[in-house]
Order: sequence, then C-alpha cells, then structure tokens
Amino acid sequence: MNTQKLILTCPLCHSQNSFKIQGLDKRTFYKCNTCYLIYVDPLHHPTKEVEKNRYLAHENGVEFPGYVAFLNKAIEPAMQFLRPDMLGLDYGCGSNPTLSKLLSKRGIKCENYDPIFFPNTKTKQHYSFIFATECFEHFFFPSKDIEQIISHMQKDSYLIVMTNLWNNIENFKGWSYAKDFTHASFYNKNTINWIATHFGLKKVYDDEQRVIIFRLQL
Repeated sequence: MNTQKLILTCPLCHSQNSFKIQGLDKRTFYKCNTCYLIYVDPLHHPTKEVEKNRYLAHENGVEFPGYVAFLNKAIEPAMQFLRPDMLGLDYGCGSNPTLSKLLSKRGIKCENYDPIFFPNTKTKQHYSFIFATECFEHFFFPSKDIEQIISHMQKDSYLIVMTNLWNNIENFKGWSYAKDFTHASFYNKNTINWIATHFGLKKVYDDEQRVIIFRLQL
C-alpha cells in the first residue's frame, strides 16, 4: 500500500506549504503559508455547466440598481486613472455585460471577455486597463488567470480588481463569502502584496476592503 503523503501545491505561488482549515461547508479548504491564499481542494471544483447555471441565476445588468451601485465601487476610484483615448477590457464580464455599458456612458471604451459566456473575444491586443470585478474568487488556478490578464496589459496600464478579502483565519469558517460553491480562491492583504511583487504591479489604490487598483510596471 502506498503510504506517501499527498502534497498540495498552492494554485497561486506554487509552494507546497499549505495546511487544511475549516470552511462553512463540506468542501476542503487549505491556507498557503507562503502567499496566504485560501483555496478549495480541486476535487471540489464545480463543473463548467454547474458554474454556468449558477451565474445565470445572478441578477446582473444595468436594469438592477443594486448591481450598478456595486460596480460603481470599482468604477468611481478607477476614473481618476482612465481617459477617453484608452481601450479597456472587462475580464469575467458574465452573461450580461454591464460594466462596459457604464463606462461607455462616461466616454470610456471597454470590451468584454468571459471564459464561459464570451470566450471568443479577441484579446490578443494589449489594453490600457482591465477590470476584474468579482472574478478573482472564481479562479481555480489564479496564477494561470492572472498571467493571462497580465499578458494583455501594456506597461503603465491599470488592473482594477474587486474581490472580498479575508483578514482573520478564525472567522473564515463563518464567512458567508466562502459559502458560494463557485468561489474557490480567497485573498488576504498579504496575498495582494505577493501578487504585486510577483507580477510587477504597483498598488495605486486600495479601499482596504475589496477594491484594489494596480499599475503594471514591467
């Protein structure tokens, strides 16, 4: 019988320095001691079809004032860095792209990409800014997704991230944000700092809750 211990690799920093923690449901969660990412065991990742059905149940669109107000939490601080001559991308725009419409009303051009609903968007060019609102937590393998995002950014372009951060390991097991079965990666302020250092990003805005704006320096 093989008694070799299974060693999990962190899906962000690729270290083998994680330990199991308790979550709010029956999924298995791990915390990485190197980058502080909390992630779900790949055995508990939902299928693409299950993911799609979950996202289709969301009430997203310009016709929902609450959702518009939510997106504006990222748009408002980003406007100080955006200009009408820029072209951006909404990465993970969902089935009913809304952020690009809100930016258009402000004179800012933004294309849409989503791996499930808009997978064929031509994202071969480099963008002046990329929004990633409420999608980082859905990344099963965040290093891969972040690398893809960075590959479409030009020097001095902006990455606007919106995702709820965890701040206390003891409170994680009761955190409602971790209850959504499509949420697989959870970030801490130390994780954000690791991402900035590793990917050549400089943090230019942080609301200390869920919105962080980076500028690419490489």
